[in-house]
Formats: sequence, C-alpha cells, structure tokens
Amino acid sequence: MTRLTLTLTAALALAAMSPAQNFNFSNFSSTAGLQLNGSAAQVGAVLRINPNLSNQTGAAFTTTPHVVLGGFDTTFQFRITPPLNGTKAEGMAFVIQNSPAGANALGGAVWGIGYGPGANASPLANSLAIEIDTFQDGFLSDTSSNELTVHTNGPANNNENEAFSIGRVTPAVNMSDGASHTMRVLYVPGTLDIFLDNLTAPVLSVPYDFTTGGNFLNNGLSVAGLNLPSAAAHVGFTATTGAGTLTETVDILSWSWISTPLTDPCFAGNVGQGAGGPFDILTVNGSSGGFFRRVTVPTFQPITLEVGQPPTNPNPADFILFGVLGAADGSQQIALPFGAFCFPLALPVLPPGTFILADTFGVGSPALLPATPTPWQLFLPTGIPFAATATYQAVVAENASPLQLAVSNGLILDVVVGPPPTITGINPPSALPGAPITVSGTGFVPNLVLTVDGNPVTPTLITDTQIVFPYPAGTACGATLTVTHPDGQSAATTLNPQTVINNAINPQGPAAGGANLIILGAGFGPGTTVTIGGNPATVNTAGATVLAVTTPPGPVGPATVVVTSPGGCSATTTYTYL
Repeated sequence: MTRLTLTLTAALALAAMSPAQNFNFSNFSSTAGLQLNGSAAQVGAVLRINPNLSNQTGAAFTTTPHVVLGGFDTTFQFRITPPLNGTKAEGMAFVIQNSPAGANALGGAVWGIGYGPGANASPLANSLAIEIDTFQDGFLSDTSSNELTVHTNGPANNNENEAFSIGRVTPAVNMSDGASHTMRVLYVPGTLDIFLDNLTAPVLSVPYDFTTGGNFLNNGLSVAGLNLPSAAAHVGFTATTGAGTLTETVDILSWSWISTPLTDPCFAGNVGQGAGGPFDILTVNGSSGGFFRRVTVPTFQPITLEVGQPPTNPNPADFILFGVLGAADGSQQIALPFGAFCFPLALPVLPPGTFILADTFGVGSPALLPATPTPWQLFLPTGIPFAATATYQAVVAENASPLQLAVSNGLILDVVVGPPPTITGINPPSALPGAPITVSGTGFVPNLVLTVDGNPVTPTLITDTQIVFPYPAGTACGATLTVTHPDGQSAATTLNPQTVINNAINPQGPAAGGANLIILGAGFGPGTTVTIGGNPATVNTAGATVLAVTTPPGPVGPATVVVTSPGGCSATTTYTYL
C-alpha cells in the first residue's frame, strides 16, 4: 500500500456540514450589521424606518452583501401605523439591491418609497423591491391603497410606476392598520413566493430568477435579472411619507434571514489556499461551473475534462480524479487532513456509485482511464450519448517533496438531452452556387448534419444561433434543407423556394420603357432577374415578396414577364406595352 493510500485511508472518517449564511434579529436592541440611512433610526428595540412626520425617507441595509442567487428564506415583522389626524402614506418596501451606493443607498422621496425615482428623481439601480403601497397614486397606475407589488428594472434604475411591476396583489389583510404583521419571502431560483401572516400559503407567487429575470405584468415584456457578480446583494427596507398630513410610522420589529448556499464551500477546494487561492484547476470545456459549480453539456457534444496545473507546483503534479454518480451537495462531505471532499470516499474499497476516473499515484483501486501528471485532459469528441449526472473532485500534489496534498474544486457535470434545433430564417433563400447562405435559429450544435434534399453540405460556420454554408450547385426549386442533431432531433425549411407571382401593379406602360412595374409574389430576393419580352428590366428593389423594376423598351402589345431567382426558379406574368 502506498504512502498516499495510507494517508487517505486514515483520513476518510470525518464528515462536516457547512452552515448556510444567516442572521436573526429577534428585536433591534442592537442594529449591528445594519446601515441606517435618512430617517431610519433605532428606537428602543424597534427599527424605525420612518417616524410619523412629513417628507421622510429612510432605509436600512445590511452592511455585508448576502448571497441571493442560490435562494433565500427571510421573515420579518412590520408595523405601519397611520396618523391620528391625516392620511396614511406612502408605504414601505423590502429591497434587494446591488446599487453603486451599496449599504448607503437611499432612493426617491414621497411616492418613490425609497427605491424608485420619486419626487427627487433618486432611484436605486440594480434592485428588486417588494413594495407595500399605502397610498393610491393614479399617475403611477396604482391599483389600491393596500397594494403588494414587486418592482424591478433589472440592472437599470428601478421605478415605482406599476409599469415596472412583475407581480401584484391587493391582499385581504390590511397591511397598514397599526397592527403587527409578518411577511415571509421565499426565493427558490425561478420563483419568488411572498407570504403575509399565513406563512404556509403564499399571497403572491411571482415567476422570477435573479439571474435570468422575469416579465413585466402589464405587457409581458421580459426584464433582465440583477447584476450580481458575487452572487450577493445588500438586503433591507425602505420607506417614505408624503407632504403635509400624508404620514405614517413604519417599524420593523424582527427579521431573520437564511441564504441557501450556491454550493457547499467544499466545492471551492483548497489548491493554493494561502497563496492567492483557492484556484480552480478542474474544468469541463474550460468552465469550472460558475457560482453553482455546474456545467451542462448536451448529449453527443464534445467534452473536454481537464485537471490543470496547480499554480503552486512548478512541476507536473500527480493526482487522483474521483467521481460519484449524481449531484453531490456537500451534505456527506469528508474532512481530510488536507481539505474537505464533497462526497464520501473510502479506500481501498470505494463506496457505491463512487469511482476513480484517472490516477497517476497508483493508490491500488483501479482507475477507469490511464493518465499522466498535470496538466491532463480527457477529450470526448462525440461526447456522451445518454443523459447522466456525476460530480468530480481531485486530490492533487501541490508539492512532491515533501508530499503536500490539496483538494481541487468540485464540479458537477450534467449531460442532458438538448433542445431540438429550430430554424427561424434563411438568408438569402436562393443564390448563385458557392454564395454564403445563413440559417438563423436556436439550439444548433457543433457536430450537426446539414443536408439539402438529403445531400450532405459542409457548413463553414456553426454557432448556437447561426449556420453558414456555401449554396450548393444544382439545388432544385423548393429543396428541403434539414438540420439534424446527433441525437436525431431535426428541423427543416425550404431552400431555393419556387418563385410565385401573385399580382402586378402598373402592368402596362409606354413602349419606350422607363415605367415602374411592381411585382408581388414570393421566392424573390437579392440577385433576382426580370425580363420583359426577352429584354432585361432593371431591378431596383428585390424583397422576399416584392420586386420593383423599371421596364425596358418593347414593341406595342403583350409581352411575357419572366422572374428568375438566383437559384434558377422562374415564374411568368404578362406586361402590355402601349
């Protein structure tokens, strides 16, 4: 048994769980960790965002950004007390933001509710606000004076106008009656659920993802997610009052927060820790998986799995690359003397579902593949033909003498059945042989097969959304162009469509020529030619369905008009010389 085998065998006994990022203010006798802005203040054990005075704007945000991209669950008690004399206004908001001002952010006054532009045009960019609106402003298209609405404008400036709402409801509960109410906000990537007093059934559920965004409620147009380079944002509260007797008191009584980690910290590894690291050395197709440590590759598509050179080791480094079937989450991680592994290990007998993909140490358990010290690559040009998920992590030598081991970053590889290709356009639809043709669409993959009437054509460019190929000689009119993925999914369209003439405008003119003739139909395009009585006409405009030509001279009487596409498809009509 090797020295490394003995080291690993002795170490594979300890497991550890990493806590989620969280905090809990049972009350606000201390506001440590919060930045209070504007009118916000600590009043006894209460966080008061606004006192019952006119023209107040307050905000309180966490001084440290908290992770939101992976999900979160937050609950707070609030109390909005209307004035004894006057009218309650304007409202409060729970805000998630990564604006340039950070924890010091303070948004617009009065109807801006501390996050929109409001009366002083001071909006918070790169934010999402869950607004409790207590005053109905008609010019903002408010639907009630007890409105719960979610506003965002992606990375741009947020806005309190209901045109920027992605979800809205008027709950049965009066949110500004001076009583204490409890709101829970639960975010699982893709859905934002908001609970009010009843913490098991959401009063509002909004399709939204902080990465990809959502859709505006009024018009259905998409809005981007937030720009969160560190996956985290400042979270907190804003509130405003109006002018004169338009006032209210806004208090936060308690607040708890739990972030769902994007991944367990074990996925970071510890290569180079203390020397500028940890560094990512394990990649698939050049990616370490981003925030979620996850790389998705369609079936049959090329895969390059690489164990890179540890920056701390000047020489090729020995390594063992372990894998386990499924997506590890770190809940069964193993604490080794030299780092935490994200899934269970045991040597010499591996746990069920665990395997050694490559090994240059020679620990005794057989590896699936031969390997050489780093940098090492496994290249699968045709990918994996079936859907599968596995998690990979390596033990690597940061130093050979004396032996110093480290754990690489972890990475989840999802091989999935990709979406079928779609074709949205082809330009030009016909051409002279060899001319470039561009097929537009979605879901194209590098090793697709392109055929025209069953005959293979070699593309010169393939991207996710475009295929470029030379127009084949001898293409028949109405030929079928087919894009086929290696998994058999395909899409088809027509190449070199049959030319059709439906109508003509100004179908007669002087024998001297020079008249304008408009031909309506299909199958036209750049390079289309027109002859009248055998004489070429000047084509001024050649759209897909409209041709504008200038007639040549011709003898009095009817003349045959021949329209010919670049691909050789023709249609005829009649023009009369007068």
